[in-house]
Amino acid sequence: MIEIQEITKYFDTFPALRQVSFSIPDGAVYGLVGTNGAGKTTFLRMAAGILKPEEGQILVDRQPVYENDHIKQKLFYLPDSPYYLFHATPRRMAAFYRRLYPDFDLERCMELHEQFRLPLAKKLRTFSKGMKKQSAILCALCTNVPYLLCDEIFDGLDPLVRRQLCEILRQEKNFRPLTMVIASHNLQELTEICTHIGMLHQGGIRMAREFHPEEFREVTLEDLFLEKGGPLP
Repeated sequence: MIEIQEITKYFDTFPALRQVSFSIPDGAVYGLVGTNGAGKTTFLRMAAGILKPEEGQILVDRQPVYENDHIKQKLFYLPDSPYYLFHATPRRMAAFYRRLYPDFDLERCMELHEQFRLPLAKKLRTFSKGMKKQSAILCALCTNVPYLLCDEIFDGLDPLVRRQLCEILRQEKNFRPLTMVIASHNLQELTEICTHIGMLHQGGIRMAREFHPEEFREVTLEDLFLEKGGPLP
């Protein structure tokens, strides 16, 4: 479980997050929605132990994540623009992650890349944005960590690829214990996969609840702002 306890984070004098509290249960696919600047990326970087909150704390399996290497081994943070070594190929990046994550499944990673027709020997810097993102998602899954923290993973993917990835993510959850947090500014991208939803707005959490797709089928992020938005008190 990921527990967020009254976290506050400032950049200079700007409050990126203010007294945010909610929890992400084990096995959830947690959709975190909000417009640009709502605090989604800041939250994910704190949940990954990259940033330290000024106040409050984030617990993973009841332990603080910041400066805790044991807990960080259970996490994989996938940013909006995935990191890769400049001359790396998918094969080389898979070998890189294998050194960092002892349970990395190299054989499966190669198979998934072939399934998505991503050339294993071609340099990633020559890939399109969508292809880079696909490769990063596949590597993330093959780390076999119990917690995946994903920032805009569907952005730049065509509908067919997005559907295929959603299906693989669903299968992964049935195969092993997996909790996912997916941050997005597009609510409809999450309807196929999420079990829970939270809305960040102006640095505060406006909604945190179970997700029922039929309730959100025709709802946009703008609709949620009209219902839940507005300035923080």
